[in-house]
Amino acid sequence: MLHELHAVLALNFILLSVVCDLCVKVSHWTAYEITVNSLISEIAKNNEDKFKKMKDIYGKLREEHVQLLRMVNCSAFLLITC
Repeated sequence: MLHELHAVLALNFILLSVVCDLCVKVSHWTAYEITVNSLISEIAKNNEDKFKKMKDIYGKLREEHVQLLRMVNCSAFLLITC
């Protein structure tokens, strides 16, 4: 009977050490996952900022282009009517 209890305690000790090792690994993976997620969020924010800047620049360039086209059309109209 005592021998069986020692065997059960030894098995429980082994299981406990395995569980502790797994907990340590999970905590490391969780920390790694948090780091990766924060990096991904930072990259996404930077990409959004770059996209907004490019969109603004494109809008300004388009406005300038439309204005130049209007000026060319007005100049062409004036040349035709003169």
